[in-house]
Amino acid sequence: ADHESKTSLRLTIDSLAKELEATGTRVVACYNFTGTPYVDNHLMPEVVYAYSLKDAIANRYLKTAKVTQVKNARSLEFLRNSLKTFIEEHGGAGDDAIRYEGMLPKMAIFSSTIEELTQTLKPQVEKVILELGLPASCLLVNVGDEKLTGPDEIREFRSLDSRESNKRFILLVGKGKEGWNCRSLFAVALFREPKSKIFVLQATMRCLRSITPLQQQGHVFLSVENFEILKAELEANFRLSIDEFQSKNDDGKITVTLTTRKPPVFIEVIERKTMFNLAAKTPNAGFSLELECLDASDYRITSSKSDLRNISSAEGGVSDLSALREDIQFSPLMLVAEIARYLNKSPLQVEELLDNSKEGIKGILVWVNQANRILYEIVIPRLFRALYTISEFHGEPEKVRKLLVKEPPEGESGYTIRVDPKLFVSESEPEYHAYSERSFHVSGYSFDSGPELDFFKLNLPNAAIKKIWFTGMLTHGQTEFMVHYIDPDSSALRAYYPDFLIELEDGHFLIVEVKGDHMLDDPVTQAKKEYATKMADESRMRYVLLPSSKAGQRIEHYLATQGNAR
Repeated sequence: ADHESKTSLRLTIDSLAKELEATGTRVVACYNFTGTPYVDNHLMPEVVYAYSLKDAIANRYLKTAKVTQVKNARSLEFLRNSLKTFIEEHGGAGDDAIRYEGMLPKMAIFSSTIEELTQTLKPQVEKVILELGLPASCLLVNVGDEKLTGPDEIREFRSLDSRESNKRFILLVGKGKEGWNCRSLFAVALFREPKSKIFVLQATMRCLRSITPLQQQGHVFLSVENFEILKAELEANFRLSIDEFQSKNDDGKITVTLTTRKPPVFIEVIERKTMFNLAAKTPNAGFSLELECLDASDYRITSSKSDLRNISSAEGGVSDLSALREDIQFSPLMLVAEIARYLNKSPLQVEELLDNSKEGIKGILVWVNQANRILYEIVIPRLFRALYTISEFHGEPEKVRKLLVKEPPEGESGYTIRVDPKLFVSESEPEYHAYSERSFHVSGYSFDSGPELDFFKLNLPNAAIKKIWFTGMLTHGQTEFMVHYIDPDSSALRAYYPDFLIELEDGHFLIVEVKGDHMLDDPVTQAKKEYATKMADESRMRYVLLPSSKAGQRIEHYLATQGNAR
């Protein structure tokens, strides 16, 4: 390899080898343990427990860290709190800025995708920077895309740990910047939940590098979802697989072409058409929207702090950040106009409707101006139900055959995809070939996680199973086996592709989704479960939401603990 492509570790080893060779000896082996040490995908607990993260902080080899979780905030509100707190702790960009070893303190703000960064995160950060009176030049973007990050930005990024750098906020995408040794990094902010939970841990650790003879303090700002992920990882003392610990970029991926099985695999499901009829009705005078039953605390944006060494224990009280919202203060006229727009009714009709309610316009305004979400999530839906009766008419159930995988487009031999070789299995491999008739509706399976792969390996030879197909990887129109559901965040109709379809020897079918334990109560997960359960029940199947911590069980054993596996 040429000099530029070698890592600093490789260059160090080569230099040592050259020096030793000159003295008549040589390098035999190099054992490198950085971060969390693994051997053959197994954690070496004696190393971690002998000198843990907690000990490293206690003995001042790292910064201490505060973790702030922000609840019920949207992206802009989260960023306002994070950047404002950071500037209050370390000063602005002028003479009032605190310097550490002559360097300005910096904050890393992570985004899940380049699209999210360019369309949402960067404009919002720029807006907050302007509100704080900081120059636009204090922002730096490094996303690995030459269109957005050119040579000048790369040079700035490499010189962040210098007295000359005037950067304060660094926007990053897709990885925790492993090996990024920026000692002047004092804070990390992560709002969107990433695909890999190890990313949260990697990103968090970036701001703990020691600086100055005195022990300084880093600050981690997280959404509630990311806080729970970090809490779980820290409580598990870094007991993670090597696949999760390593960076999830495409560098280690390979391109494979999947061929389809002949004859194609069909699955029979029951579909039932439902017709909805909307009938108008006139609410009684004095009808109630029952706003007095609302819990206003559900709409407060709050934050709490805890020490990284004892993340479960909050320090101090809970701070109310609701003032950070960009909520509109509705007037009676504005309220009527907004509701009329959603209900598609005359403003005069809407005004009369609100006046006739128990709360009246003034009473509704009290709630709506506490949090605008109450208007869209409570008031408008309840007014709709007061104005209309919805009737459902169910058609006769119809048996439909669904293709587990469609034939590839004309002229193509199969479906070409990028896969992680550690999570890819092929029916041609000796370990799986003997069972190819029990599975593999395509020539190979690319799993999303280690637990999914573990579940497949364990249950492929399971005598209780007749067929097991991995159905969660072809998500771009290549299959007819999917579940439509309503996304709770956007209210949009989306397609969901469950992980596994299993036919048991007794003739019953299971739809199995392997999900991280921390994601089981996520609203999107629950929405998928609701609609998949309905489809499964109609088709005399059973939907199983399997925690990843239980993926090492044979499916019939897990079902036995959950009641009758009908």
